[in-house]
Amino acid sequence: MAPARIAQLTAERFAAEDAAEISATNVAGLQRKLNVFRWLFCVTFPRGFAFALGGNNLRYDALHGNLRDAEATDGGGDFVVRVPKLTMKEALRNNHLTDLGITMFVRIRLLGR
Repeated sequence: MAPARIAQLTAERFAAEDAAEISATNVAGLQRKLNVFRWLFCVTFPRGFAFALGGNNLRYDALHGNLRDAEATDGGGDFVVRVPKLTMKEALRNNHLTDLGITMFVRIRLLGR
């Protein structure tokens, strides 16, 4: 592919990522996905974990099975998963949350005690 075309596609994707918004429907869909493994997460990550989706910060509490807005993702939990907003929306829409394991999209920050 020509370098100019690659640059154009990259710029388009960057603009689309920047313009993407996480809706309540997206949050509910992610919560449903996480709740499938809720009891495993309770044991494995008792302090919960967070998602940083652009400017949106969400914290998952497995004990109560809820995913809610968080002011900051550094305030607790066992780790923070940082994912581009549009990438998360596409993974939820396509029912392939496991695609987020591709390391070029996701950064995971471990929070020590």
